[in-house]
Amino acid sequence: MSPLVRTTICFFCLGLGIFAVNSTTRSESDEEFPGDPCLYGVVNTSFNEAVAVGCTQLCFNGSRINRPDNTSCINKTAEEVEALPTYTNFSCSVGICKNGTCVSLKNKRRVKGPL
Repeated sequence: MSPLVRTTICFFCLGLGIFAVNSTTRSESDEEFPGDPCLYGVVNTSFNEAVAVGCTQLCFNGSRINRPDNTSCINKTAEEVEALPTYTNFSCSVGICKNGTCVSLKNKRRVKGPL
């Protein structure tokens, strides 16, 4: 295994108040709704790293905005994560957000989800 590859366990924090994280990130598209909260999914690794699920956020006004560039992410959607059977193990690539897309860093991680 390459030294760049680390194995870790991601614990999906799905649940009331845990999966939905209030964000104050704003974009040009939500200028007319200042302060409108946006939600995004987060997983937590065994190294206690918070990793975003995908690179977009759903705002209460119905719009989607991009997570900030260089945010750690997994290339999954919230819907894909929520559809997983409880305690399912799988591997995923951890990457960084670039213009709303999760770009893989080729760091495979073992993921357990959702709890």
